[in-house]
Amino acid sequence: MQYSSIMPLFLFDTLTRRKREFKPLHDKEVRLYSCGLTVYNFGHIGNFSHYIFVDFLKRYLKFEGYKVMHVRNITDVGHLVDDADEGEDKMLRASRLEKKDPWEIAKFYTEAFSHDCETLGLEKPDQEPKATDHIQGMIDMIATLIEKGIAYKAKDGVYFDISKFPQYGELSGNKVADLEAGARVEVNTNKKNPVDFALWKTDQPEHIMQWDSPWGRGYPGWHIECSAMSKEYLGEQLDIHTGGEDNIFPHHECEIAQSEGVSGKKFVNFWMHKRYLLVEGEKMSKSKGNFYTLSDLHLKWLEQGFSGDMKEAAQIFKFLVLSAHYRSQLDFGFKALTDAYKAWEKIDVAIHRAGDAVPNDTIKGIREEFEKYELHFYQALGDDLNTPNALAAMFDYVRELNAALDGDGISLVEQEHAETFFNEFQGLFGVDINLYTLTPDLMDMVMQREEARKVKDFALSDKLRQELLEKGVEVKDKKTGVEWRRTLILSSKF
Repeated sequence: MQYSSIMPLFLFDTLTRRKREFKPLHDKEVRLYSCGLTVYNFGHIGNFSHYIFVDFLKRYLKFEGYKVMHVRNITDVGHLVDDADEGEDKMLRASRLEKKDPWEIAKFYTEAFSHDCETLGLEKPDQEPKATDHIQGMIDMIATLIEKGIAYKAKDGVYFDISKFPQYGELSGNKVADLEAGARVEVNTNKKNPVDFALWKTDQPEHIMQWDSPWGRGYPGWHIECSAMSKEYLGEQLDIHTGGEDNIFPHHECEIAQSEGVSGKKFVNFWMHKRYLLVEGEKMSKSKGNFYTLSDLHLKWLEQGFSGDMKEAAQIFKFLVLSAHYRSQLDFGFKALTDAYKAWEKIDVAIHRAGDAVPNDTIKGIREEFEKYELHFYQALGDDLNTPNALAAMFDYVRELNAALDGDGISLVEQEHAETFFNEFQGLFGVDINLYTLTPDLMDMVMQREEARKVKDFALSDKLRQELLEKGVEVKDKKTGVEWRRTLILSSKF
């Protein structure tokens, strides 16, 4: 089908602040870098909303016929608590609080992150480098910046001199003069400028994770890590770099300065940032009790009256994230999660109905309405991955399909077309919850109830219907026979 293959793709670039037609730097090859997790704790649903967006972007690019080389890093050293040059290293802080070795902390949370990504059905990146495995690459970049006079050695480490990089601030819209004016009263006197940022930190003997360097034993700044790892695996120029909007400043601003300072070339062609995820109108916070990991999400999901395993809860969350545009603010809540499930259910019912339909051989070809909504679906995705508009077109398509199935039916060509369209849709959105699959014991209960109904044992039939509903299976009696499907909503409050 692939209507999209004949249409241009427009993406919004944070740096230029406009949508531009996407054209890769190398024909049909896309070099994509995503800022990964700092593995001092479990990933939370805000983190995963970014990775869900990246997964969709990558799937769509592949659908368009591009070969995608995707790198997502693991930060296991150097990320300070205020995202700049002050405060404690997040890894060191977790080590102190949990009374464990920081490498042990990193290993545990890296494995947990991988498991959560698998639960969400996210495609694995081609490379997932760890910062601690690329210290030499960082040292080499820092040495080059010093040689070029863009960085300087100080008493407590090495700093990037932003006065030597006039473009600093273009990505975030920050002006250096304003940043300097807003700097703390007690600035680091080792810096030439208050807003110079650290490339290498020394003179901190209490820091457990340290390496030898030409400037003394120490550890890298957070920002240099991504510059070194993206250069190692993708080269000096990237097609797309993604992150959460909180990465724009200072992290991505500093990445540009470092990478372009070394290469003298434009670092990234398209910067794409996912908006924050709110929880019922508020920023997520442990102190407010609205901070959710995927495990927390599943437990809360069950408490709210849902059924289903953790993978199904995660997949519905994924569908909810994709129901909003990546540049709009998604307000997460369990009412929104319920609405997302009901929306998915409508699509899944249509997939099942179309697949089970007996084609009407008196109908030939494809109705214009079907083709129109399919075209709208792909046009929306080509317009900066507008998933909400694409889903609106999908629901128009489902409505027309159901109307046809309730009327004179669909042709064989339409049935085959629907199967292709639904398969492409599921491949792009990466959601695969089949509500028409039952375990053998539940299927046996359905059959027992049908037998009870046939012999008019209505007391047993009603009892089994209720037991099935409590187990998440909805049964309906039709003239054509019994119909059933799983339901993930058990509570009447929804």
